Amino acid sequence: MTTTVNVVIDTFTDLEVPVGTVAGNYLFTILDSTGKVLLTSDVATPSTSFPLETPGSYTATAQLFDSNKNALGTQITATFVIPVPTTTVKVPATITVSLA
Repeated sequence: MTTTVNVVIDTFTDLEVPVGTVAGNYLFTILDSTGKVLLTSDVATPSTSFPLETPGSYTATAQLFDSNKNALGTQITATFVIPVPTTTVKVPATITVSLA
């Protein structure tokens, strides 16, 4: 089952940069629990979505770059978990024994 992971930058802070600096794109990344990069998205908007199929622990990162591909500010991160899908089954709970 594919889970859609929506990554959105919620808040912003001011950063003084040299006059003439032009903000470029946001680079979003999804890393697995070992730190391996699984997916990236280089977009002009402060949000993106990723499809993930495997349950586990992940980290999402976001970084703004200028038009020359220089990082602006610091990279921000958030961790999240895609749970293992579950279902409910009936299992025995009590037993009765009788003598004839």
